[in-house]
Amino acid sequence: MSGPYAASVSDLSTHGCFLETGGQPAPGEVISFEVLLPTERWMRLQGRVIYSDSSSVGFGIEFTNLSDATREFLIDVVDYYAARNV
Repeated sequence: MSGPYAASVSDLSTHGCFLETGGQPAPGEVISFEVLLPTERWMRLQGRVIYSDSSSVGFGIEFTNLSDATREFLIDVVDYYAARNV
């Protein structure tokens, strides 16, 4: 899948997430994407597609090539959203 697509992130964890979007990459495909954070900064991530939703609303990815700093920051982001949903 090439080209820009708008997406919403759901089911975010430190291992991956689900991207709700019209784009449908093939399982195993590696994609790069950026996520707008609550701080209004963008975080660049990369992941491998592990499954696609049969209703074509998105796909699940497993993060790849995370630096230690990015992983730690991702933990903070997940904790932030977990605390807000309590």
